[in-house]
Amino acid sequence: MVEPYWNVQDEIYDYTSTMTGVVYIDNSIVGSENDMLAAFGNYNSQVDSEIRGVSYGQEVALSLSPYFGEYVFIINIYSNWHSYEYIHFKYWDYNNQILYDIHENIEFFNNNSLGDEMSPVELHNVVIGCMDQNACNYNLYANSDDDSCIFPEAGFCDCNGNTDDCLGICGGSATIDSCGVCDGDGIPDGYCDCEGNILDDCNICGGTGSLTYYQDIDGD
Repeated sequence: MVEPYWNVQDEIYDYTSTMTGVVYIDNSIVGSENDMLAAFGNYNSQVDSEIRGVSYGQEVALSLSPYFGEYVFIINIYSNWHSYEYIHFKYWDYNNQILYDIHENIEFFNNNSLGDEMSPVELHNVVIGCMDQNACNYNLYANSDDDSCIFPEAGFCDCNGNTDDCLGICGGSATIDSCGVCDGDGIPDGYCDCEGNILDDCNICGGTGSLTYYQDIDGD
Protein backbone atom coordinates (compact mmCIF):
# COMPACT_ATOMS: atom_id res chain seq x y z
CA MET A 1 0.00 0.00 0.00
CA VAL A 2 1.19 3.51 -0.82
CA GLU A 3 1.82 5.67 2.24
CA PRO A 4 -1.03 8.17 2.59
CA TYR A 5 -0.35 11.82 1.93
CA TRP A 6 -2.08 13.70 4.69
CA ASN A 7 -1.78 17.45 4.57
CA VAL A 8 -3.80 19.82 6.75
CA GLN A 9 -4.74 23.28 5.54
CA ASP A 10 -5.14 24.68 9.02
CA GLU A 11 -5.44 28.26 7.75
CA ILE A 12 -8.90 27.61 6.34
CA TYR A 13 -10.40 26.66 9.70
CA ASP A 14 -11.64 28.93 12.45
CA TYR A 15 -11.53 26.59 15.43
CA THR A 16 -9.08 24.14 16.93
CA SER A 17 -8.79 21.57 19.69
CA THR A 18 -6.09 19.17 20.87
CA MET A 19 -6.07 15.47 21.61
CA THR A 20 -3.38 13.17 23.00
CA GLY A 21 -4.19 9.62 21.99
CA VAL A 22 -2.71 6.15 22.24
CA VAL A 23 -3.46 3.56 19.56
CA TYR A 24 -4.28 -0.09 20.12
CA ILE A 25 -4.17 -2.54 17.23
CA ASP A 26 -5.86 -5.83 18.13
CA ASN A 27 -5.72 -4.75 21.80
CA SER A 28 -1.95 -4.13 21.84
CA ILE A 29 -0.43 -0.65 22.08
CA VAL A 30 1.43 0.27 18.92
CA GLY A 31 3.36 3.25 17.64
CA SER A 32 6.63 4.60 16.31
CA GLU A 33 8.00 7.96 15.27
CA ASN A 34 7.10 7.10 11.67
CA ASP A 35 3.50 6.06 12.33
CA MET A 36 0.76 8.61 11.76
CA LEU A 37 -2.65 9.34 13.18
CA ALA A 38 -5.00 11.46 11.08
CA ALA A 39 -8.30 13.11 12.00
CA PHE A 40 -11.17 13.54 9.55
CA GLY A 41 -14.33 15.63 9.70
CA ASN A 42 -17.68 13.91 9.34
CA TYR A 43 -20.29 16.52 10.16
CA ASN A 44 -21.92 15.71 6.85
CA SER A 45 -21.04 13.98 3.60
CA GLN A 46 -19.58 17.17 2.08
CA VAL A 47 -16.75 17.34 4.61
CA ASP A 48 -16.29 13.65 5.35
CA SER A 49 -13.03 13.43 3.41
CA GLU A 50 -11.44 16.58 4.83
CA ILE A 51 -8.29 15.98 6.87
CA ARG A 52 -8.61 17.90 10.11
CA GLY A 53 -5.30 16.99 11.73
CA VAL A 54 -2.29 14.71 11.51
CA SER A 55 0.39 13.67 13.99
CA TYR A 56 3.45 11.41 14.15
CA GLY A 57 4.12 9.19 17.14
CA GLN A 58 5.98 10.67 20.10
CA GLU A 59 7.62 8.48 22.74
CA VAL A 60 6.41 9.17 26.26
CA ALA A 61 9.41 10.37 28.30
CA LEU A 62 7.48 11.08 31.49
CA SER A 63 8.64 8.33 33.85
CA LEU A 64 5.58 8.68 36.09
CA SER A 65 3.26 7.94 33.20
CA PRO A 66 1.85 4.39 32.94
CA TYR A 67 2.57 4.80 29.23
CA PHE A 68 6.28 5.53 29.74
CA GLY A 69 8.22 4.30 26.70
CA GLU A 70 5.09 3.91 24.59
CA TYR A 71 4.10 6.20 21.73
CA VAL A 72 1.29 8.72 21.87
CA PHE A 73 -0.09 11.00 19.17
CA ILE A 74 -0.57 14.65 20.07
CA ILE A 75 -2.80 15.99 17.36
CA ASN A 76 -4.30 19.42 16.66
CA ILE A 77 -7.78 19.07 15.22
CA TYR A 78 -9.33 21.85 13.13
CA SER A 79 -12.91 22.66 12.24
CA ASN A 80 -15.20 25.43 11.06
CA TRP A 81 -17.85 24.19 13.45
CA HIS A 82 -17.58 25.47 16.99
CA SER A 83 -19.11 22.18 18.19
CA TYR A 84 -21.44 19.34 17.14
CA GLU A 85 -19.02 17.86 14.64
CA TYR A 86 -17.77 14.33 15.15
CA ILE A 87 -14.21 13.48 14.23
CA HIS A 88 -13.05 10.05 13.13
CA PHE A 89 -9.52 8.74 12.70
CA LYS A 90 -7.25 6.60 10.59
CA TYR A 91 -3.91 5.14 11.63
CA TRP A 92 -0.93 4.46 9.38
CA ASP A 93 1.39 1.64 10.47
CA TYR A 94 4.65 2.57 8.74
CA ASN A 95 6.58 -0.66 9.40
CA ASN A 96 3.82 -2.95 8.15
CA GLN A 97 2.46 -0.51 5.55
CA ILE A 98 -1.11 -0.99 6.78
CA LEU A 99 -3.85 1.63 7.05
CA TYR A 100 -6.35 1.09 9.86
CA ASP A 101 -9.74 2.59 10.49
CA ILE A 102 -10.18 3.64 14.12
CA HIS A 103 -13.36 2.62 15.90
CA GLU A 104 -13.80 5.62 18.20
CA ASN A 105 -15.20 9.03 17.21
CA ILE A 106 -14.90 12.18 19.29
CA GLU A 107 -17.08 15.25 19.35
CA PHE A 108 -15.26 18.45 18.44
CA PHE A 109 -15.39 21.45 20.77
CA ASN A 110 -13.39 24.59 20.19
CA ASN A 111 -10.36 25.01 22.52
CA ASN A 112 -11.00 21.58 23.98
CA SER A 113 -8.07 19.44 25.19
CA LEU A 114 -8.55 15.70 25.43
CA GLY A 115 -6.05 13.37 27.11
CA ASP A 116 -2.42 13.81 28.09
CA GLU A 117 0.67 11.63 28.57
CA MET A 118 -0.66 10.38 31.90
CA SER A 119 -4.10 9.47 30.58
CA PRO A 120 -4.30 9.55 26.78
CA VAL A 121 -7.47 8.89 24.81
CA GLU A 122 -7.54 5.21 23.87
CA LEU A 123 -8.14 4.52 20.20
CA HIS A 124 -8.71 1.03 18.78
CA ASN A 125 -8.72 -0.32 15.27
CA VAL A 126 -12.05 -1.42 13.86
CA VAL A 127 -12.50 -5.16 14.44
CA ILE A 128 -15.48 -6.60 12.58
CA GLY A 129 -17.18 -9.70 13.92
CA CYS A 130 -19.92 -11.19 16.06
CA MET A 131 -20.42 -9.25 19.31
CA ASP A 132 -23.11 -11.41 20.95
CA GLN A 133 -21.57 -13.34 23.86
CA ASN A 134 -24.19 -16.09 23.48
CA ALA A 135 -23.13 -16.86 19.92
CA CYS A 136 -20.90 -19.75 18.85
CA ASN A 137 -18.61 -17.41 16.94
CA TYR A 138 -18.44 -14.57 19.49
CA ASN A 139 -15.39 -12.38 18.90
CA LEU A 140 -14.04 -10.99 22.17
CA TYR A 141 -12.20 -8.21 20.37
CA ALA A 142 -14.87 -7.16 17.89
CA ASN A 143 -16.17 -3.60 18.18
CA SER A 144 -18.21 -3.53 14.98
CA ASP A 145 -20.93 -6.17 14.59
CA ASP A 146 -21.30 -7.71 11.13
CA ASP A 147 -24.48 -9.75 11.77
CA SER A 148 -22.50 -12.99 11.40
CA CYS A 149 -23.50 -14.50 14.77
CA ILE A 150 -24.24 -18.23 14.83
CA PHE A 151 -26.25 -19.70 17.70
CA PRO A 152 -26.78 -23.26 19.03
CA GLU A 153 -29.39 -25.29 17.18
CA ALA A 154 -32.81 -25.74 18.74
CA GLY A 155 -32.76 -28.24 21.59
CA PHE A 156 -29.05 -27.81 22.32
CA CYS A 157 -27.48 -25.66 25.01
CA ASP A 158 -24.12 -24.98 23.37
CA CYS A 159 -22.33 -25.06 20.05
CA ASN A 160 -20.92 -28.57 20.66
CA GLY A 161 -24.25 -30.37 20.46
CA ASN A 162 -24.71 -30.73 24.22
CA THR A 163 -28.02 -30.58 26.07
CA ASP A 164 -28.89 -29.71 29.66
CA ASP A 165 -28.87 -32.58 32.14
CA CYS A 166 -31.56 -32.91 34.81
CA LEU A 167 -29.67 -30.45 37.03
CA GLY A 168 -29.75 -27.86 34.26
CA ILE A 169 -26.03 -28.17 33.59
CA CYS A 170 -25.13 -27.87 29.93
CA GLY A 171 -23.28 -31.03 28.91
CA GLY A 172 -23.67 -32.48 32.42
CA SER A 173 -24.02 -36.20 33.12
CA ALA A 174 -26.76 -36.18 35.76
CA THR A 175 -29.76 -38.36 34.89
CA ILE A 176 -33.07 -39.37 36.48
CA ASP A 177 -32.60 -42.58 38.48
CA SER A 178 -35.07 -45.46 38.77
CA CYS A 179 -36.77 -43.70 41.66
CA GLY A 180 -37.39 -40.54 39.64
CA VAL A 181 -34.69 -38.58 41.48
CA CYS A 182 -32.30 -36.38 39.52
CA ASP A 183 -28.72 -37.60 40.00
CA GLY A 184 -29.98 -40.06 42.62
CA ASP A 185 -28.58 -43.50 43.49
CA GLY A 186 -31.67 -45.51 42.61
CA ILE A 187 -32.99 -48.33 44.80
CA PRO A 188 -30.67 -48.79 47.80
CA ASP A 189 -28.90 -52.11 48.20
CA GLY A 190 -30.96 -54.60 50.15
CA TYR A 191 -34.27 -53.02 49.26
CA CYS A 192 -36.67 -53.91 46.53
CA ASP A 193 -38.27 -50.54 45.82
CA CYS A 194 -37.86 -46.81 46.36
CA GLU A 195 -40.07 -46.85 49.48
CA GLY A 196 -37.59 -48.79 51.59
CA ASN A 197 -39.39 -52.12 51.32
CA ILE A 198 -37.70 -55.51 51.20
CA LEU A 199 -38.70 -58.86 49.74
CA ASP A 200 -40.65 -61.14 52.02
CA ASP A 201 -40.10 -64.87 52.19
CA CYS A 202 -42.48 -65.32 49.30
CA ASN A 203 -40.35 -63.02 47.18
CA ILE A 204 -43.00 -60.31 47.25
CA CYS A 205 -41.68 -56.73 47.59
CA GLY A 206 -43.14 -55.25 50.74
CA GLY A 207 -45.08 -58.40 51.49
CA THR A 208 -45.53 -60.02 54.90
CA GLY A 209 -45.31 -63.65 53.93
CA SER A 210 -42.92 -65.90 55.82
CA LEU A 211 -41.92 -69.57 55.69
CA THR A 212 -42.92 -71.83 58.65
CA TYR A 213 -40.88 -74.92 59.41
CA TYR A 214 -42.43 -77.95 61.15
CA GLN A 215 -40.58 -80.65 63.05
CA ASP A 216 -41.76 -84.24 62.84
CA ILE A 217 -41.95 -85.23 66.49
CA ASP A 218 -42.39 -88.92 65.59
CA GLY A 219 -39.21 -88.90 63.71
CA ASP A 220 -40.94 -90.00 60.52
